Amino acid sequence: MNKFLSSLITLMVGVVLFAPAGALAAAFGVSPPWIENENLKPGSNFVYVINLSANELPDDMLVTPKFEGDPEIAQWLTIQNQDSLIMAKGEKMAPMSVNVNIPADAKVGKYTGNLKLSLTPKTDSKSQDIAVLLGSNVAIRLGVVNKDVNDYWVQTISADPITEGQPVSLKMDVKNLGNIDLTSVPTNASVTDMKTGEKLCSGKPDKFSVPVYPQTMGSAQLSFPAPDLKAGDYWLDVEAFKDGKSAYKNRLFFSVKSSAINNAVGTAVEVGNEKAGKNALNTNLKTSVTVRAPYTNTLILVVIGILLILTGLVAKIYMKGGKKRR
Repeated sequence: MNKFLSSLITLMVGVVLFAPAGALAAAFGVSPPWIENENLKPGSNFVYVINLSANELPDDMLVTPKFEGDPEIAQWLTIQNQDSLIMAKGEKMAPMSVNVNIPADAKVGKYTGNLKLSLTPKTDSKSQDIAVLLGSNVAIRLGVVNKDVNDYWVQTISADPITEGQPVSLKMDVKNLGNIDLTSVPTNASVTDMKTGEKLCSGKPDKFSVPVYPQTMGSAQLSFPAPDLKAGDYWLDVEAFKDGKSAYKNRLFFSVKSSAINNAVGTAVEVGNEKAGKNALNTNLKTSVTVRAPYTNTLILVVIGILLILTGLVAKIYMKGGKKRR
């Protein structure tokens, strides 16, 4: 609730006051309105991106930060391009990157503060009657610990179609809230036949292909074997856990494609090759048959071959009949 109220207040703060000719309100806000991390180890660092938003700015505005709170935090924070951070006239949103560097000799404990941001005209305005009073606030809560912390938040799990014989592949979007690399999340997955409801296979794909680094949002790939799944549509039930409790659960639509390979079978039939006369029939008929390799039916090929031979015989008979009439 405190975070919600803080967000609401920061979005409502900001007023542009004009001379008696009139008044125009301008909004200035930040999202998210906080920097929080209570699992920082001495010597660690991370980058926090705050999105600045505004509307109806009468001029290019310089973003000016001012910190209040525990003096240690003031030494740990660095705003990228602080001296030239501008919100241009008409610009709706601009990112502000805040580097947080915890020194190796930082003492274990909790630290709090506030980063106050204000907008002031980049240059002297042509109208001396305009006074800009725009401001917003970013709450800061940091904690320094001397132990490894494995913590995370699973945002979503998705699955792409696979081909018969391939392992089931999952993509997990997860944020690493801890202070060590995140390399696995306990996960259960199972594939169910959509028509019968029968569970066909299951696995525990918990190992990431690449780690997700501390305080970052990343996409991890997980997989488990499913060699007996045939082409078709299935339900894929997935559930991720944290500290033995369910952290994410969903049922996904999942499809398996056929491993069939399209092969072209060329069949050439020589119908006639008479060299005598201008009416001589010299035709080379060719046809291509597309065959799905795993389902090749010998009988179908034989029938096609017979039909082609009969076509050739009919053509020859027609050709000889034409010669006799002449």
